[in-house]
Amino acid sequence: MVTHANVMLWGQTVGLVIWDDRLWEVVGVEAIQKFEILPLKKLDSKTLQVAMCNPLDQPRRASFEAATDLQIGEVMVSTEGQIKAVIEAKFK
Repeated sequence: MVTHANVMLWGQTVGLVIWDDRLWEVVGVEAIQKFEILPLKKLDSKTLQVAMCNPLDQPRRASFEAATDLQIGEVMVSTEGQIKAVIEAKFK
């Protein structure tokens, strides 16, 4: 199921975020919350497109990949606040 939410940041709507609930289940909610890396779509059976605030954070990427048994293929950059807002919108 695809879900969406208007994400608010500092009282302003920063945009509409769409996520695939099934993909979040495959990746694991705990990993998403712990590493603050949002899975956007699967590029193939083991590779994801994700959003994260610092794509150069290799330790975080490696830990996420080890925890999920999936590889990060493409990274979209977002602010830490926006990522936290999406996670809060998803789990409120």
